[in-house]
Amino acid sequence: MTCSNNIDHCDSCVDINKEINGLHQCICKQGYYFDPNYTVCQLCDSSCAICNIDRCLICKKGYGKTTESPTYCLPCEYPCLDCQENVDFCNECDRISLFYLESEKCQCPDGYYSTNQQCSKCSNECEKCFHTSDYCLSCIDHNYQFFQNTCVCPFGYYIDTALNCQLCQQPCESCQFNYDFCLSCPDSIQILIDNRCQCVNGYTYIITTNQESNSSCYQCSDIYQNCLECNSIQCNKCQQGYYQNELQECIITICGDQIKVQNEQCEDGDDGCLDCQCELGWLQNLTGCFSTCGDGIQVKGEQCDDANDIQYDGCYECKYDCNQNCGQCNQGLCEQCKQGYLLEDNQCIATCGDGILDTSKEQCDDNNDLPRDGCYNCFLEEGFFCQYNEVFQFKSCERCLDVKCITCILQNQIQICQKCQEGYFIDQQHSCSLCDKICIDCIITSKNCITFDYEVYQLKECNQSEGFYYNFTLKDCESVCGDGIVTNQEQCDDYNNLNYDGCNSECQIETGFLFDVESNSFINEPQIQVEINQSHNNKYSILADQSQESINCTATELSIEKFNQTEYNFSVIETGDNCEINMSYSKTVEPTNLIHIFVKYKGHYRKRILDDGFQQEVIIVPARQVYVSQEQKEQGEKMATASKAMSSSIVAFAPLALLVGGFKFIWAILDILSWMNNFYFLNVNYPENVRLIFQQAEWSNVINFPSINLLNQPSDDYYFQAQPKFTEKGVDPLFFNNIQIVLIFLFQVLVTKLICLTFRKTLQKYYKKVIVLNQKKKTIFQLSDYHIDIQKQDEKQEEQRLETHIYQIPNILLPFYSQCTLFESTFITNLIKTIQLSYLDITLAIVLQITNQQTADNLIVKVNVGMALSSIVILFYLVRFSYSISTSHQLKLNYQHFYQRYSCFYEDLKTDSKIAMIYSFVNLIRKTIFIVATVLLYHFPIFQTSVCFLSCLLNIMLLMKGNPFISKRQYILNFIPDLCILLIIVITIIFAFQDRFQMFGDSKIYILGWVIALCIYISILLQLLFLLKEILVSMWDKFKNLANFIKNKLNCVQ
Repeated sequence: MTCSNNIDHCDSCVDINKEINGLHQCICKQGYYFDPNYTVCQLCDSSCAICNIDRCLICKKGYGKTTESPTYCLPCEYPCLDCQENVDFCNECDRISLFYLESEKCQCPDGYYSTNQQCSKCSNECEKCFHTSDYCLSCIDHNYQFFQNTCVCPFGYYIDTALNCQLCQQPCESCQFNYDFCLSCPDSIQILIDNRCQCVNGYTYIITTNQESNSSCYQCSDIYQNCLECNSIQCNKCQQGYYQNELQECIITICGDQIKVQNEQCEDGDDGCLDCQCELGWLQNLTGCFSTCGDGIQVKGEQCDDANDIQYDGCYECKYDCNQNCGQCNQGLCEQCKQGYLLEDNQCIATCGDGILDTSKEQCDDNNDLPRDGCYNCFLEEGFFCQYNEVFQFKSCERCLDVKCITCILQNQIQICQKCQEGYFIDQQHSCSLCDKICIDCIITSKNCITFDYEVYQLKECNQSEGFYYNFTLKDCESVCGDGIVTNQEQCDDYNNLNYDGCNSECQIETGFLFDVESNSFINEPQIQVEINQSHNNKYSILADQSQESINCTATELSIEKFNQTEYNFSVIETGDNCEINMSYSKTVEPTNLIHIFVKYKGHYRKRILDDGFQQEVIIVPARQVYVSQEQKEQGEKMATASKAMSSSIVAFAPLALLVGGFKFIWAILDILSWMNNFYFLNVNYPENVRLIFQQAEWSNVINFPSINLLNQPSDDYYFQAQPKFTEKGVDPLFFNNIQIVLIFLFQVLVTKLICLTFRKTLQKYYKKVIVLNQKKKTIFQLSDYHIDIQKQDEKQEEQRLETHIYQIPNILLPFYSQCTLFESTFITNLIKTIQLSYLDITLAIVLQITNQQTADNLIVKVNVGMALSSIVILFYLVRFSYSISTSHQLKLNYQHFYQRYSCFYEDLKTDSKIAMIYSFVNLIRKTIFIVATVLLYHFPIFQTSVCFLSCLLNIMLLMKGNPFISKRQYILNFIPDLCILLIIVITIIFAFQDRFQMFGDSKIYILGWVIALCIYISILLQLLFLLKEILVSMWDKFKNLANFIKNKLNCVQ
C-alpha cells in the first residue's frame, strides 16, 4: 500500500492478511496462504498452522498428518494432545489422565493400565498389569507367588504397609500386619498369647551364643536332668521325687519318701520291696513290685507255684487245683476220681463212646461211634441235641424241630434254638427267622446285622431334604448336582446340569453371574458405576446397570490416593435401593487424588470362588476442589444470609412501591434475582463465599410459593435427572415441575386483576353520580394491529345528549382506587412483564426438558416434551413481537390504548430512536442465548461461560453506544446491574480456566469471589436506594399536601 526508498521497500500492505517481513516485503500472515487466482491471502484450514495452496505444511497443535494423507491434518488420537508431525507419533499426552510420553507413544505409568481412554490403577499387589486391574504381568515384590497372572502372598508371609510380601519371623507360622504379629504357631507345644508364640509349661526356648532365641521349644527335661519347669537360664522346679543340689541340678533322690523315681523300683514298706528294690520273685511295675504266678518261686500270697498255667495239674493260678472230675483232692493231688473216670497221672480221664459226657473235652457222648445220629466222635452234629441224666450218662439224641436251627436245647420240655444258620436269627419264639435283605447275618432282630450286605445297606442315614443321597459305592452321603438343593459341597444348584446359564454342570458359579441363595436364582453380575450428584466431590451415587438391590450399601469402603484416613470422612446412606455417599475433606482435592470405591454385594449373593472377593472396585478421577476452612464457611454463610435478607426486603417494600408508583424498581430487583438464580448453573467451581449466595438464590426467598411435587419422583419408572448443578438446586428437568413458579406468577397477576376489578366496581357502586353533557364527536384516525393509517375524514359534528357518570371517591381511598384503575388498564402489559421477568425460568424449563429425554418413551414425559415445544412458539412470538414493537411508528407507540397494553417493551425508552427501541429485543436475545449456552455447553465450561459473556456483551455495547432511556437515572439503574452481570460472567470465565489449568492461587480466586458478591450487592442496593428515595419523596409530597390542607382549613375557620 505504501513504500519508501524504492518500490520494493514496503511500509504497509494492501491485503490485511499480509504482514511485513524483515526484507520489507508483504507476505501472507501465519495461518494464511497466497491464492494466485485471486491474488490475495486465504485462511488455511482450521487444523493447519502453515499451508500453501494445495497442502498443509505444518499442523496446529492437536492435529497431525498420516502417511496415507500427508496433505491434510487429522485430529490426534486421545490421549495424545500434540502430534504435529505424524498422528501415529505423539509429542504431548494428557497428563490429567495420568498418561506420559515414552517412545512417542502415550503410556500409562507402572501400576496402571489403559482402559476407556484413561489410566486405571492396577491391583495393589501388581507391579504391572494388562487390560484389567487384576491381570498381573509382574508383582511388586519377589516374595509374591505369580500364578495364572495373579500375585498371591503365600502362607507364612504378610503384606506390609508398602504392600510388599514379607516373610514372617520365627516362631510365627503365619502373621499379619508385621513380621512378629503371629496368627498361628508351628506346633502344638507353642501357644498364641497376645499374638506372640510362647512355649507351654515344661518347655522353653534356647538362647544361642549370639543372644538370639531359637524359635523351637525344648522340653525342660531334655535341657536340665529331671527338670519339670525351667527357663532358658536354669531349672526352676524338679520333677516329683528329685531334689536340687548346690548347683541347682535335680539329681538327689530320697528312698522312703513315698515317691518312686527313676533309680527306685519301689518304696520300702510295700510287699516285696527292700531298700527301694524288688526282692527275688518280685518284678517291678509302675506302682512298685508285684509277684508273677508261674515263675516257679513261691512268695507271699501264693499257695503254690508249679512254673506253669496248666489247669487241673495240681496248681493253677498259684492255688491248689485238681482235675474237675476228681472226687477227692489233697494239696493239688487227686486221690480218687468221680464215678466213670479213671485216675491216670493225677488226671481223671473219660473215654469217648462210653456214654458218659466229659464236658471238659466232649460235646456229646452217645455210647457209639455211628454218624448222623446226632453225636459222632463225641462232637454234636448240626441240627441235633442230646440229653443226659444228673451224672452225665447218655439218654437220647433228637433232631431240632426248626430245620434252620443249628444248635438247640430242651428247656422245660420245650425246644429252644440257640444258634441258627447264617441269614437267620433267633426270634422271641426261640425259632429261626429270616434276616433283612441288608444283612448277611443278624441277631435279635431282622435289621440288627452282624455283617451287612453293602450292595443294599446304607452305612449312614442321608438327609435327602438337605440334598444328600447315599452312594453305595463310596459308602457315604453325597450331594447330587441338579436337584435344586444347594449343599456345602456346591456353590449353586439350578435344577439342571447345563453350562453357561450361571451354574455349570458341577454346580459351581460361572464367571459374570451372581447367585441369590435366598431365591435359588441367578442374575447377571451388574456393572457398577459411581456417579457424582453434585458439581463438587462431596456426594456420589452408586448405580448398577441392573439388580441394584444386590448392592450392600453399608459395607461400601473407599480410599483416596495420597490421603491419610484422617484427612477425609465418608458416610453411606441407604434409602430403598438408592446408595448415596457423602464425602468431606480436610485438604484440597486434586485430580491426581484418585478415589477408590469398593462396592460389595449383599451376603446372600455368591460369586465364583476364584473371583477376587464379593466386590467391585470403581475408580473416580475427582475434580479439583479447594479446601474450605471453617472461617471461610462462616463467611460464605454470612454473605448468603445477607443476600437472602436483601431479597426478602422486597416483600416489605412492594406495597409502598405499589402506592407511590415505584413498582418498576421491584421488577428490576426481581430481574436481578432471576439472574442470580441462574448463575449457579454455570459449570465452574465457585469459591465458598459466593457459591452459597448463588446456591440459596431462589424465588422462595421472596415469597414461598406452593408447588405440586407429584411427578418425576425417584420411585417413578420414568424418573430422570438433569446435570449435577441443576440437581443441587432442586431444579427438575420435567417441564411441568419447572414451569410451576411461572404459572403462579401469572396466576397472581390474574388474581390481582380480579381484586382490583371487584374493588373498583364496589367503590363506583357506592360513590356514583350522574350528570348530562352535550358532546361533539370527532374521528381523527384509526389504528390497525401493526401500522397506522392516518385517514383524512370529513369532520362531522353533531350535538349529542349524553349521560356521564362521575365518581366522588373519598380522598382516603382515592390512591387505592387510582392504582386499581391503572392496574386494570395495564393488565396486558403486566402479564407480558411477568413473562419477561420469568423469561430465564421459562427458557430454562424448555431447554432442560428438550435436552433431557432419557425416558422419553413414557407418556408423561412425552406430554411434557410436547408442552415444552409448544412453549417455544410462545417465546418466539414474544421475541418477534418485541422486534415488531421496536420498528413501530412513534405515534402508535404514544397512543394511550396501545401504550397501556404494550408499554412494557419500551417503557422509559426513547421512542424516537430506533437503536433505543431495540433494547428490549436485545435483552430477550441475551437471556435466550445465556440459558441455551448454560444447558447445551454444560460439559464445556470454558465455551459455556464464553458464549454467555458474548450474549451479555451485546447488551452492554448497546448501552455504551448511547443512552436509550428518557432519563439519565433510568440509564444508571440499567447500566450498572448489566455491567455487574457482565463482570460476574467475566470472572466465571476465569474460574473455568482455573478449573482446567490452575493458573492462580486459591487465595486470589477467593478474592474474586468477593468481587462477585460486591457486584450483587451493588446491583440490588442501587435499586433499593432509588426505591427508598421514591418512597420518601412521595411521602414528603403527601405530607406537604396534608399540611396545606390543614392550613387552608384553619384559614377558613378564621
